[in-house]
Amino acid sequence: MGPFSLAYEQEPYYLFVALAGSLLFIVQLVLMIVTGAGSEAAGVEADGAFDGIDVDVDMTGAEAIDANDASHVDSTAAFKLFSIQSIFAFLMGFGWMGLACRIEWGLTGFSSFLASMAFGVFAMLLSAYLNFQLKKLSGSSIYDVRTSVGQIGTVYLKIPAKGMGQGQVEVSVSGSKRILKASSNGGEISSFTTVEVIDIHNDGAVVVRPKV
Repeated sequence: MGPFSLAYEQEPYYLFVALAGSLLFIVQLVLMIVTGAGSEAAGVEADGAFDGIDVDVDMTGAEAIDANDASHVDSTAAFKLFSIQSIFAFLMGFGWMGLACRIEWGLTGFSSFLASMAFGVFAMLLSAYLNFQLKKLSGSSIYDVRTSVGQIGTVYLKIPAKGMGQGQVEVSVSGSKRILKASSNGGEISSFTTVEVIDIHNDGAVVVRPKV
């Protein structure tokens, strides 16, 4: 009998929590790495299923913001213990520790539960701390969104027709690629369409039109 078969026979609940938590944690982590999404830091705007990690800060003239202050504010708000990712980390740690306690070490049900809870909380704290450090690093990235005017980009999330809402566009800002909120100056613009930034809204969102 293999280890998973044994775990399923003896501790199906711990096994289910371990596998579900691990799968969800890995999916969330991959999404965050690949798309820059998945972090629930305060001050970061959700774009649908997950939150983005870009921080739109306008650095022009008298409105310039000190980088250290911006980093401090963003990183302080970023530390959220009960984020989706930290909850997945708790489930993953709780499940695997429960299996180890029951099958490998032969502990009682109550002792296994206490050890699983303790390890789950540790995993949750570790995940929240790592996310905090990531947001702190991201928050120190200050740029001028006005440098995107005239730049050519690609629609990342479908942009509704003018006045009907906002989508997202990937475009060069201050020399680096970023995903910004965007609205259309005309009709709806589909994802992956090449567009040109023609203006900036007061809220930092860009106005785009299809590139002819």
